[in-house]
Amino acid sequence: MSRYSNEAPSDASMLVHFRERISADLVNKVNQEMVKKMLETASSISTEKKHQNKEKKIVRQKIVGN
Repeated sequence: MSRYSNEAPSDASMLVHFRERISADLVNKVNQEMVKKMLETASSISTEKKHQNKEKKIVRQKIVGN
């Protein structure tokens, strides 16, 4: 879609079509995978920030020490 439109992107009956064919088990599995990926990403970002803070502290110590 290249521009805004007030029209629905698909017919509402298509949503019913998919909803009737997707089991609660599949939805739960997808949700679990999404949460797992989000937690992995958050953990890696946290680890990266800790590493950056440690590097900044070392640089500050070198500057103050000289």
